[in-house]
Amino acid sequence: MNSPVNAAGWRAFRLLLLEINDGELARLTEDANRERIARIERDAGLGRLFFSALNDLEIEAARRLLHLEQLNRAQDRRAIASLGKIHA
Repeated sequence: MNSPVNAAGWRAFRLLLLEINDGELARLTEDANRERIARIERDAGLGRLFFSALNDLEIEAARRLLHLEQLNRAQDRRAIASLGKIHA
């Protein structure tokens, strides 16, 4: 994680903004937007990062665990739904 920018850093950034032309400002805005999107995608890709470190057998084991978890959750949802029908 990056450390926060201090007051002097923000002051320098504001001075930079005063000095750049409209085209540079648009490019800088796009850079900030791309960085935000990249961070969202990176955070969403943590599972892929984990999987990329696994060998083929481990990936298959992870796939089986994921499938088992999906089955367990579906069973839990069915049990909760049937409890609702009993109490209704």
